[in-house]
Amino acid sequence: MNLVKGTLSLAIAGLLTACGGGSDNSTNSTNNTQAPERQLSLNTIKRDGCGQKSPIANIKVLIHNQSGDVIKEYATDTQGQLQVDWPADAKHVTVAGNDYDYQGNRTLYINTELDVEPGDLGATLFFAYTDETNCNCKQVDFSLQTLIEDAPDSTLYLENNNFQLAPDLSSPQLEWCESYGDMSIQLIAADGATSMAGAFDLTEVSNIEPTLDDFTATGVEVNVDFSNHSARAYSRTGWSNYNDNLGVNQPIFIYPALTSDNYARYHDYSTAQVGNIEAYTYATATVKVNSEGDTIRHLQLREVTTDLTDAIYSLFASISDNQPPYQYDFSNADSNIAFTQISVTGQTDTGRSYWVIKGGVSGEMPDFRLSTDLEAELASLQAEKVHIDVQSYGSKKSLSEWRKLTAARGEMENSYLSPLSDESHFMQFSFYLDR
Repeated sequence: MNLVKGTLSLAIAGLLTACGGGSDNSTNSTNNTQAPERQLSLNTIKRDGCGQKSPIANIKVLIHNQSGDVIKEYATDTQGQLQVDWPADAKHVTVAGNDYDYQGNRTLYINTELDVEPGDLGATLFFAYTDETNCNCKQVDFSLQTLIEDAPDSTLYLENNNFQLAPDLSSPQLEWCESYGDMSIQLIAADGATSMAGAFDLTEVSNIEPTLDDFTATGVEVNVDFSNHSARAYSRTGWSNYNDNLGVNQPIFIYPALTSDNYARYHDYSTAQVGNIEAYTYATATVKVNSEGDTIRHLQLREVTTDLTDAIYSLFASISDNQPPYQYDFSNADSNIAFTQISVTGQTDTGRSYWVIKGGVSGEMPDFRLSTDLEAELASLQAEKVHIDVQSYGSKKSLSEWRKLTAARGEMENSYLSPLSDESHFMQFSFYLDR
């Protein structure tokens, strides 16, 4: 079974048919040293139920030729690593394994990278949320009566949980795990004009009563125009929390006294027409913020342009026509795009499936074949949704350069030091097959 023709083309043909459309013009090594030039190295890791990362073994790795055929099949070792010779006719790489949500539901995750060059491909992340073996979690009770009296109608953030400090508010109970470290806290004034922040060490406590004295840092307002977009300010290292303007004209804050790693983000949900197909869109723009609250570059969302929607529709039409290799070209929309990807989610006889194919700003995609077991599982796939994503980081580089930067970021203890963390733009187009 050819994977594109057997799954993706059928899904997209269903989209085009439903909308009256068609083609038109509108195991192996345990060595983790740096891979030599003609070798491929990668690693696979899992994130457990409390956010800890660790190696995951026996993840399937397939190497494809230009036509999409499998020419080598491997599995990662006990340390989640693979380092192998790069065949002369190798072109693409697929990594496949299982994700598990908190209820234990399984999703087959297939990640295919187009136009790979020998070297370090970096890490592929899997989720094992049912694994809480080393989490050391407990329930912590928060008594908020003092804060309700001293800061009425303010908004309290306890990590990612926020509460309006009203008289009838019940005392919350939250789970805290040792791997989380200190719990970041934040208090936004009732009028939204000022804020304070701090942190709790919960290692030795199971109940706590916050007071105003616990908020040791004063918020610095981020200097962005938040009148037209939902906006968020947040930190990625040290003190880690966020605050939103909640879609209204309200300031957002950072806390330079607690961390120097601060960001502002716009995000927006909307719809767009791709040919005569309706797409649901999600866009984000993220940029670093200095200690005065100024962004290092202008913060602006990517716009849905005709060049962008034409590029998506052209790819859809090519796949629907079953004429591989399928050409894609987003350079007219933005030559600075680092990565584009197309993905399909759906249901198989044995669970859910998510298959994503990642490339650069332009290129071609063959009809992929997979290993026998993966093809057997995907034979029953009922596709539900197709995504097209475009990601950029504010400059122009080749696909191999972008991949080297992402691989290097994955190895950094402080990933915010990567130039990829300074600025990013993301847009996703979602196409639902059952609507």
